[in-house]
Parts: sequence; structure tokens; C-alpha cells
Amino acid sequence: MTSVAVLVLHTVQPSAGALCEQVTYLAAAGLAGTGRFLVLRVFVFAGGRTRTTVRSMSPVPAREAGAKVSLLFPVPAL
Repeated sequence: MTSVAVLVLHTVQPSAGALCEQVTYLAAAGLAGTGRFLVLRVFVFAGGRTRTTVRSMSPVPAREAGAKVSLLFPVPAL
């Protein structure tokens, strides 16, 4: 998109200076980034807003109380 913008600039004004090229390039890059953002927001991430989260009513099992042991070597089961 940015290359096309600079090509159109040189077609419309063949003697465009470096500053004019840079402004055209940055404007085209900004428009391309904004367009990408809008496309992703509308088509990719649009479905997430209508979903509702259902939480289960079952309680979460509690951990057993006791000392936590961390072994650095494997222990065979007896």
C-alpha cells in the first residue's frame, strides 16, 4: 500500500521532494495500520463480546493440609 501511494505521488507530481515522499509514505502506513486494526476488530474479535461466561456451581476441591515436601530425586513407590 505504501509503495502504491508513493507511485501515485510520482505519477501526479513527478518532481516531488523527499519531504513530500516521506509524508505520503507515513500517511499511507498510518492508514494501512488503522485499516488492519479495524478489520481485525470487526471480523476477528467481534464474536467475543456476545458470549457469556457460565461458572459451575460445584465447589472447588480444597487442598489437604500438611507439610509440602519437595524431593530432588525420584522415590520408588512401595
